[in-house]
Amino acid sequence: MEWFQLNDIAGKALNSFIEKKYDRLYVIKKNDNTFLYNYSVILNKIGNYEKSKSICLSLRHKLGDYELEILTAYNFLMLREYGIAEKIYLSASNMCPNRFVPLYGLFHVYYQRGDYDCAKEIANKIVLKKIKINSRTVQEIITEMKTYLKAGS
Repeated sequence: MEWFQLNDIAGKALNSFIEKKYDRLYVIKKNDNTFLYNYSVILNKIGNYEKSKSICLSLRHKLGDYELEILTAYNFLMLREYGIAEKIYLSASNMCPNRFVPLYGLFHVYYQRGDYDCAKEIANKIVLKKIKINSRTVQEIITEMKTYLKAGS
């Protein structure tokens, strides 16, 4: 057995352990918004997008939060529910218009559903967007969009 197979097995066991711990805590903390948000993040990270989505949707009317919108939209994107993902990414973009991540999410919605004209439009918008606060994430997004646009030329 190769080392990477062992690592994968260990990762799955750890994910299962963490999910079971959170499942037990849920009974006690199901009304704690901070716990629920963290639980939905954990579920998302281990690939349980459906359960993460469900918790996110229950929180959306309680928390008008940009990070929650991004997480919710990503769950819908991973579940290939592109129309809803698009609406939520647009909502997040309106909450914080200077952010690159919602636009990046929209790019992936359009690209994955095969709407390449809209994907190209968003990629151009990202490349031309004024950077308010520079970060590694912003630079990686811009680089990816430039590569996409260059490949499409």
